[in-house]
Amino acid sequence: MNTELNNGTFFSSNRPNRILLVDDSKSIHNDIKALLRPPKPVKSNKVSALQQKLFDPNGGRSDPGHKGLPEYTQRFIHEYEIDDAYQGEQSVEMVNAAAADGYPYALVFMDVRMPPGIDGVQAAKQIWEQHPFTEIVLCTAYSDYSWNQMIKTLGENNHLLVLKKPFENIEIKQTALAMTTKWMLNRKYREQNKKLKSEIIEHRNAREEMARLRNMLKNIIDSMPSILVGVNTEGHVTQWNREAQLYTGTSPEMAHGKIISDLFPNFNIGIGKIHNAIKKNEPQKYSKVTTLTGNQKQYFDVTIYPLVADRTEGAVVRIDDITEYARIEEMMVQTEKMMSIGGLAAGMAHEINNPLAGILQSTQVISNRIREDLPKNRTAAEECGTSMETIKSYMDKRGLLKMVESISQSGKRASKIVNNMLSFSRKSKSEFSLHNTNRLLDATIELAENDYDLKKNYDFRKIKIIREYDPETPELMCEANNLQQVFLNIIQNSAHALSEKKGGTKNPSIFLRIKPGNNMISIEIEDNGPGMDDVVRKRVFEPFFTTKPVGKGTGLGLSVSYFIITKNHGGTMAVESTPGNGTKFIIGLPINNTEA
Repeated sequence: MNTELNNGTFFSSNRPNRILLVDDSKSIHNDIKALLRPPKPVKSNKVSALQQKLFDPNGGRSDPGHKGLPEYTQRFIHEYEIDDAYQGEQSVEMVNAAAADGYPYALVFMDVRMPPGIDGVQAAKQIWEQHPFTEIVLCTAYSDYSWNQMIKTLGENNHLLVLKKPFENIEIKQTALAMTTKWMLNRKYREQNKKLKSEIIEHRNAREEMARLRNMLKNIIDSMPSILVGVNTEGHVTQWNREAQLYTGTSPEMAHGKIISDLFPNFNIGIGKIHNAIKKNEPQKYSKVTTLTGNQKQYFDVTIYPLVADRTEGAVVRIDDITEYARIEEMMVQTEKMMSIGGLAAGMAHEINNPLAGILQSTQVISNRIREDLPKNRTAAEECGTSMETIKSYMDKRGLLKMVESISQSGKRASKIVNNMLSFSRKSKSEFSLHNTNRLLDATIELAENDYDLKKNYDFRKIKIIREYDPETPELMCEANNLQQVFLNIIQNSAHALSEKKGGTKNPSIFLRIKPGNNMISIEIEDNGPGMDDVVRKRVFEPFFTTKPVGKGTGLGLSVSYFIITKNHGGTMAVESTPGNGTKFIIGLPINNTEA
């Protein structure tokens, strides 16, 4: 059986209950022992039956009436380990020693008067101070203590019984039986209670650990940059992380139980896709899902992961913003395409350059040969029987002079195209120097205001120029003329777009922004014109691509600008545009340009 020690633990023992007899009279000890110890077995059946009737409280009946007690209690119900003490101090020492040995006393029969030492009441008090569950029977024949005095000394204690001397034999036997049984049951109760407390502590610790893990998992999910949404098989939200709340502006409490397609209407996350992922038991990924936020396009990857665990079916929807990645990817594709076309353009330019030079040179010679003021021309005309005036008159009437001039202009224009094509394959040899970007852009605006083509075709003066310059922008190492050419090309395109918008553009404006950051200077040129669709936006930097009518553009202005920025200046150039919402060109130039 298990017995509780001073430290609250229990020991296991198969020994009978232990009783301590405390009285200064040895005869009292002998009398009580004779009553509590079962008689020795004898051979005579008649004597044995008589002993059972005399010493068994049930009179020898087969059923002792203790079936409700634990097995170990029934086993030792009439067996005791009995020890003797003759003074109060000795009893305290023996109780302490027995508990220290792991075999404590269940019951103490304590006499009250035991001179010359402490009396039984004082001894009981000291015992309970160390062993509060010990059962004590105070045996007294005198009125040494009134009941009130005894209670004042010992307190009201349910482990105390007072037995008046002289007592009947059956009183001793029944008292021992009741008190030891009570001690065992009380001990069993404390054992179960302690076990229950231990289990409660374990359950509480488990709940706390579960709460800690749940909180840690929530923090991990909330810390992820992806939108994570848990849904059941019907598409109702069961889990909602912080990124989902930031994107939608909907709290987890508001989102819980709602259909995911209602919360993300632009992502087309239907119940069919969720069922498809669960049915196939494999992730379903939808790449580059396009949404429109304000005037800006955004790209997302949507992945649906099936979730089958603990008989709970559902899915986790992960949404990743890949807008920046998609733009970088587009830029890389554009760069590769431009490099390929640039190499082809360079080869074509070299092949065209030689015959073009012969054409321009010949037109120049023809122009010189028909001039009237050159003596050699007059001499040759006279030798042919005519004059320069007659030749000139004939050429005027036949329009030959205009044809020669047209050949010359076309040749010069072709030469300009060839030079632009050659810029794809080599860096500018111009010298780099420090310039104020704000002043460079302002100077470009002045050039645009005086540009003949802009005045003739677009009436640039009607366009409002809005400057947003950061005064703290540092000087930039660059080639000023090339940079101004880039600015002018973009401004010309903006002016063309503003003039071509159907119905006209209300308050046509061009926004100029310059600001430093991360060792770069960002330059933005934005208009409020008609904008571009995706097809035009992706091809806008390609050589020879143009949306202008035939004869109004070569399709090389933005291509050359792109290479001036990226190749000659080591910067970046991009465009953002949506139909009906204008166009913005973004140029990034390194402040400390190592390309120079």
